[in-house]
Order: sequence, then structure tokens, then C-alpha cells
Amino acid sequence: MKRKRNKHRSPWIYTTFSIAILTLVIIGATLIFLSMKNEAAIATEKKKSTAPPPTTIKTIESKYPGIQIVNESSNDPATPFKIQYPKSIHNSFNTMIAEYIEVLKQTYFDALAEKAQGSDTSPSELTSSFEIFPHHSSNYSFVFETTTFVKDSKETSIQSFQLNTETGKSIAIQDVFEYDEERLKVLSNTVRTKLFEDTALSETITSDQATLHTEPLWENFKNFALTDEEIVFHFEKSTIASDKVSVTISLDELDDILATNFKVVKKENVPEEPTKNGLTDKDIMNQQTETAKNQTDQPTKTDELQVALTFDDGPDPKVTMDILETLEKYSAKATFFMLGSQVEKFPEIAKNVSDAGHELANHSWSHPDLRKLNIEGIKDEILNTTEVIESATGSKVTGGFRPPYGAFNDTVRAQTDMPIILWDVDTLDWQHRNPNQLLTHVKNQTRDRSIILMHDIHQSTADGLDAVLSFLKDEGYTFVTISELD
Repeated sequence: MKRKRNKHRSPWIYTTFSIAILTLVIIGATLIFLSMKNEAAIATEKKKSTAPPPTTIKTIESKYPGIQIVNESSNDPATPFKIQYPKSIHNSFNTMIAEYIEVLKQTYFDALAEKAQGSDTSPSELTSSFEIFPHHSSNYSFVFETTTFVKDSKETSIQSFQLNTETGKSIAIQDVFEYDEERLKVLSNTVRTKLFEDTALSETITSDQATLHTEPLWENFKNFALTDEEIVFHFEKSTIASDKVSVTISLDELDDILATNFKVVKKENVPEEPTKNGLTDKDIMNQQTETAKNQTDQPTKTDELQVALTFDDGPDPKVTMDILETLEKYSAKATFFMLGSQVEKFPEIAKNVSDAGHELANHSWSHPDLRKLNIEGIKDEILNTTEVIESATGSKVTGGFRPPYGAFNDTVRAQTDMPIILWDVDTLDWQHRNPNQLLTHVKNQTRDRSIILMHDIHQSTADGLDAVLSFLKDEGYTFVTISELD
């Protein structure tokens, strides 16, 4: 008789097996949890590095009706930026600008996130500001200049936008030349000729690229600014030269091919209207010239040639800093007639001017024609500007007061004890925006004890300043501030 096998196993075998299975499950669950936690931490860190930082937004009125200036900034050390952009009463324009600004910021934040993954600890910054160029057709050109520092690398860009302040529409370059292909060919040839005749560009321009990017295609000329006197075409870095390039053409040269709305208005056919105090613009200019002569024709106290360099309308985060660098190169001191609204936006730039040993002066708060304000308004423009300059810099305003446009009357004069400072050399840098013409005006007008008027808000002025200082130094001039002028 066969003996039956016992099919029952000892209880410990089942217990051991169960414990092993449970242990594996716990380990697996733990590994999955840790992996998910790590991924979440990485995602959170990445989100932190790309998330927009807390910002400060200030809006002020510009000197142009219907246009406000918005200043948006971040003082976060990890994501510092300062952006300035316009805001109008037209929503379509505001949306277009907002989209452009958002692209600027997001591109910057993405670059910072990429930088954060490496070991690069160099400082970063995004700075963007704009200039407004009005035209009699009610069109305003807004030209943005942007500088980005990331990973010890500097990138610059320039972009223009157009707005008809009456209709809210944005014109294109085709509108300026009536969509005429033959006129486009004339424009192409004119721009190309200007480029190749500019000796300052001869060493940096790339001939093939310059030819390519000035072909008669509307796309090549879409980045422009229009004034009553000229049209300026902007070309981005590395398109026709190693750096960005601007080509300025007088509208008189193009008048035959301009659309009717953009043709040059002949000033001799337009009668001058007197202001409230009975003075025409010509009267004001004569008054300016006479005052400047009185300031500079005083008996000399020394035998050395002196010249006073003055800069209006700043400070500007880029242009002013470029000018300071050039002044330092020539050990030259200058007087900066600052706008209070600009100092409020860029107090650290004003401080840099003061720390470099230059003289501080008052140019009003918002650049109005002071003759059109009441007494309280005039006082606010002057006193608030002095206060913000001295608060930002810790230094006194000693260079005097320069009324906007050089326009003042007895009422304006009575509201300040500061001396009113005009000029006798007008470089017209605000008008031509051409570095070479800056030197031409200085050569033709400067004499002993001259006061030279320039603006530290135009890049073309910063670009042309080196040649101006080199010329004046070779002519034997000593650079002095307004208060040092004999």
C-alpha cells in the first residue's frame, strides 16, 4: 500500500513569501514617489527661473498729445530689466506694442533660464527704450532700441512702429511711396548710394550684404522713422554691417517720389503765428542768439580757449552712458541739463553723471513750452526737477536752468533764481540724427567760450561725439562746465 505525500507546506514558507512580495511593492512605490518628487522639484525650479518677476509700472504723460510713456522695471537681481514703451488712445496700437514687449521679455526670461542651468554667474540685464518722431501728417514713428546682456554677451536690436494719432492706423513704407514699384527702385538706389558713400561705414560694411538688403523690396525698408525733414532707415546688426546701421535721407531728396501726405511742407509758404506774448519762432531764436552772445562775449579771464559741452533731455540708460564713456576718454567735463521725468525713471544714470564729476542742470520736468503754463505750473516744472535731481544724485544743481526750446518770457524768468543758460552752437542733432553732421556744425560754429547744444537721448549724438571732442582738443580747446566758463 502506497503512502500518501503530505501536500501541506509549513506556514513559514507562506509568511516569508508574503513578506518578500510586500517589501518589493514598498520599494517600488518608494522609488516611484522619489522619482515623481524629483521631477516635480525640477519642474518647480524651472518654473521659478522662467516665471515673470515682480515688476514696477509707472505711467507718465509725454510731451506729445495722446501719448503716454509707460516705464516697467524689475529690480530682482536674478531678472533685472527696464523697459519703456508708449501707450495711446488706440487699442489696436497698444495691443501691437504689448505683443512686442511680451516677446522681448519672454526671450530674455528664456535665456536666463538656460543660463541658470550652467555655472555662469555674470550679471544680466534687459534695457529697452524708445524715441518719438512726429510728422505733420499726424503720423508718429516710435523707434525702440533694445540691449540685452546674458551670459556675458551683449545683443542689440532696433525696431520701429508707426501710428497715425487721428485714425489709429499704422502706416507702412508702401504708404509713404504710394505702393509704386518704380519709386521703390529710386528709394533703393538712394539708400544704397548713401551707404557706400559713408566713409564711417567703409570698414564695417559688408558689400554683398549691403547690396542684398537694399534690393528694391518693400520688406527691406519697413524699419523706418519719419519726420518733417527726413526719413531714417534702420538695419539690424549683422544685416549689412557688424553693428546696426541707420541711413538718413533728407525728404527734399525724395520729394518727387513721396506720396502727397508725406511731401515736404515749404516753410516759406507758411506764415508764422505769434505766440501769446507776441513773439514768433524767429523772434525767439533771435532772443536765444542774443542771450547766448551776452553769455559768451564777456571779457575773458584766461588766455586759454574754452568750450562748454551741454547735453539736454536725459538721462538715458544707454546714450548717456555711452557719452560718459567718451567724455572720460578725453578727460572732458560737461553740463547735463536733465528732465525731471527722466531722472525719476533713471535715477542711477543721473547718479553716474554726478559721480563722474559732470555738472548738473535743470531742463524742466516734462519739456513743455513754459510760456503756455500758469505761474504754478512753471514753478512745479522747475522746482520738482531740481528736487528729484538732487535727491537722486546727492549733489546740487549748479549749472543753471535751460527752458525747453530756449523759450521764455518775463513770467518764466521770474520763477527761478537760477541763471538761464542758452547756447550759441546748435548742432541740430535732434533733427539730422547723423554723427557726421554733428561734427560739421561744431566746426562751422564753435569759437572761444562757446556753449554747444547736444542731446544725450540720440544714439547718433553718442556715436559722433568722439570725432567732435577729438577736433576740439586738436584746436586747443579746454572743456569746461557752465559754472566754470569764464
